[in-house]
Amino acid sequence: MSVVGAKAVPLRASVIAGSALAVPALLPGLLALAVGIAWQVADGGYAATSWYPGALFVLALLAVVTATYRGLLTGVSLTLGLALASFTAFTAWNFLSIGWADVQGDAWDGANRTLLYLTVFALFALLPWRAGAAAGLLGAYCIATAVVGGVFLLRAAGADDPTDAFVTSRFGDPIGYPNGSSSLFLAAFWPALVLASRREVPWPARGVLLGAAGLLLQLGLLPQSRASLAAAPVVLALMLILGPGRLRTIVFLLPVAAVTLATSSTLLRVDLFDGEDVGAALLDARTAMLISVLALVAVGCVLASADRRLRISPPLGRRLSRVGAAATALVALAAVVILVPRVGDPVGRVDAAWEQFLGPPVIDEQVTSHFASGLGGGNRYDIWRVALRQFRERPLTGIGSDNFAADYVRERSYRDEPQYPHSLPVRIVAQTGVVGSLLFAGTLVLALVAAWRALRRAESFARAVSVAALLLFALWLAHGSVDWFWELPALGLPAFACLGLAAGLGRAGADAPPAAPRRRSLRAAVGAMAAAVALTAGASYVLPWLAARHVQTAAEIWRSDPEAAFAGLERARDLNPLSDRADLIFGAIGSRLGDRVRMRQGFARALDRNPYNWYAQLELGVLEAVEGNRGAALRRLQRSRALNPREQVTRDVEESVRARERITLAQVDQAFLDRLEATSSPRPDTSRRDLG
Repeated sequence: MSVVGAKAVPLRASVIAGSALAVPALLPGLLALAVGIAWQVADGGYAATSWYPGALFVLALLAVVTATYRGLLTGVSLTLGLALASFTAFTAWNFLSIGWADVQGDAWDGANRTLLYLTVFALFALLPWRAGAAAGLLGAYCIATAVVGGVFLLRAAGADDPTDAFVTSRFGDPIGYPNGSSSLFLAAFWPALVLASRREVPWPARGVLLGAAGLLLQLGLLPQSRASLAAAPVVLALMLILGPGRLRTIVFLLPVAAVTLATSSTLLRVDLFDGEDVGAALLDARTAMLISVLALVAVGCVLASADRRLRISPPLGRRLSRVGAAATALVALAAVVILVPRVGDPVGRVDAAWEQFLGPPVIDEQVTSHFASGLGGGNRYDIWRVALRQFRERPLTGIGSDNFAADYVRERSYRDEPQYPHSLPVRIVAQTGVVGSLLFAGTLVLALVAAWRALRRAESFARAVSVAALLLFALWLAHGSVDWFWELPALGLPAFACLGLAAGLGRAGADAPPAAPRRRSLRAAVGAMAAAVALTAGASYVLPWLAARHVQTAAEIWRSDPEAAFAGLERARDLNPLSDRADLIFGAIGSRLGDRVRMRQGFARALDRNPYNWYAQLELGVLEAVEGNRGAALRRLQRSRALNPREQVTRDVEESVRARERITLAQVDQAFLDRLEATSSPRPDTSRRDLG
């Protein structure tokens, strides 16, 4: 089929492929997305020791591109320039929030993560993209993501203990968070599908892309993420509304949907809800997915080969496109009609789901699938309640970047202790206030307007590539509105890369002439300022990264070389003067070694930097009790309980002190280990588990 609505025969695929390799934007783009791929296999890049070096590399890429590409800003539209300025102002606001944040170490990390996303957006928005190069970049990313997912599935299926790949009964690899893994694969599915449907792409690549799309869709279904499925219709509607060649896209979508439907019952058995043999379920899923992917590659090659030979006139193509869109809508309507009787009264189900959402977290042991568990398994209502209370307290400035955890443990209604508010809009509003919210909203609106204008003036293939990039960003934004994806750089980097690519696609910056001699002095001044900003940003990354490495090393070597561990932690606290992390590990190691002087020193210094740390107060209270200072112990424990009223260990220790019962540090260690095994919630303020 020809391009719907096109007035000329498209460029040959070989020409497109050749132009992709010749465009200088491709190499830095590939290197930047390679960082995202590396983060995929490192728990989403969540740890500071993972994402900081990657962020530094992307910053270096932007610096090299800025210094190397002549006329980089030439052709930048006013709208895109304003989007960059707004994002820069938002990033600066996050750094300023360190000054009024309660936990300044967390605020510095949050501001640095915002700087990472600004860097990625700027890099991809300013590079001189052409449609062929952008398509090659997106296709390579989608295929690489599918390969990563396939490798992790094979590894889990062949493991002695496959349950290591599961989190809260759901398949969690490679991110280590089921919702995050699902979003990673489903976000890459849409560009893979769009590119597979384009005849400008070489036909063998179209077959591989269709196979990758099928694998990504099935991998996205495996973790049973309800929010990802809820976001899918939104992205599908955007694809059908914005994308050219809708009929062709639908034709390529049908085999992917068919094989996924055929394997869905097998995929949905891969969980720990019903007590079945998960190893056998993984092997069955592996076989089903392998067969389906090979079939889709073959089908994709056949469709692509036929598509090269078939010609349809533009008027007929437009009519068929409308028919295809109408048929898709009818199929969706039929699905609703079929499903409604099965789920019962839809109004009643919505009311029940709302009651579950407002209520406490409930785990139904009779549930055999996460998709059937309703909305009562989480505590987002309680999380958002606390976050919005933070906004009411500081509506103009917000509470500071990444400052949520301390307030939540103090005001929570349930046991879980999330560190982040599980929603991008709620995070922005609560932590950056009205000012930050307006700046970030302005960034999104301006970037999307720039992308829309670029899309309208582009030829058919460039429009398709732009839409493919926007679909990835749309999935991240839609799902991230109810989850904590901002804190997972493996998800955020490709999202902002695609937004920047769509906003800057088709600029002619690479062809700009050199600057006039009369402007050399101005260029030198601007270059010096840019170099100073880059060095400052680099230092903002390097210092906490090196500190995190020293902390990690100390946690690994303290048994064999405790003095080296203590020395490394001293260097860490000097490198990062805002974080209490090194001091917490310092105190925990002192406790394990029976070195009460260092235990007291570490936890006391942690409180100097973060007076809201309930765990440091608890440990000092236990130390006072062990040393026989009952009054001081009770005062410490009462402060810890005020900061974290629902912490059972604190209450138990306080009751023992009041009853004059003997307490040992080993007892507290064991109490924490027992409780940590009983909950899936991350506990960032507890340092003992980091020591093994």
